[in-house]
Amino acid sequence: MKGLDNIKKTSISVDNDCLFTLLISELNCGRSSIIKAKGDSMYPTIRGEKDSILISPIEREIGIYDIVLADCKPKGYIVHRVVKKKDGLFILQGDSNLLCIETCSIQNIKGVVTHTIRNGKYYNLSSNWILIKFHTYRLIKRLLVALYRYFKR
Repeated sequence: MKGLDNIKKTSISVDNDCLFTLLISELNCGRSSIIKAKGDSMYPTIRGEKDSILISPIEREIGIYDIVLADCKPKGYIVHRVVKKKDGLFILQGDSNLLCIETCSIQNIKGVVTHTIRNGKYYNLSSNWILIKFHTYRLIKRLLVALYRYFKR
């Protein structure tokens, strides 16, 4: 993958506090890092325990639909999609979350997830295909919730 060939590949296992200290340090020095994804809040875009993600330093304005690494205290660090910008704040939500959202400022956003790595292949998360899948999945979730509420009555 162009531009990704020069990434130094080193594999280490550390606890979360140490991992994010190292990761933020690398991002602050202008270097990208790859970490193993955990959790299912970004499914199907990012599959926890199966995919890895490439997190890069912020080099441009953060936009809606970007996937970011943010420090959302007290939850800690999360990787979620920007779904809205309002009054200088970023509204974040996982792709598979229906109701749960986080809010943070630009100072809390530490990096941008640019690629997911699945079975050794790099997938660009800013491609139109990924956004089409995101919107389709989101529509299906909303329809299922609406059907559930309708039949629950």
